[in-house]
Amino acid sequence: MNTTTHENKFTGPATYQISVQGNIVNNLINRLGEMEVSKTGLANKTISTLTGNVQDQSALSGILNTLFDYRYTVISVLKLN
Repeated sequence: MNTTTHENKFTGPATYQISVQGNIVNNLINRLGEMEVSKTGLANKTISTLTGNVQDQSALSGILNTLFDYRYTVISVLKLN
């Protein structure tokens, strides 16, 4: 029997794209490591998207907790590779 399984491996480094509602402030960008930030939308409807390499799930959790601490609404988290 030949079966193919598709696994998402969540250990080790990966590239993530995290979208949040709002304009990410400069001092927060420095705390998020090497994440690149792009912004779309109008002044009060801005979506900020962070893209970059994350070392592991613990680091991803740290980024998400930091965003939560700053009261950003997370719209999506996408694992790119």
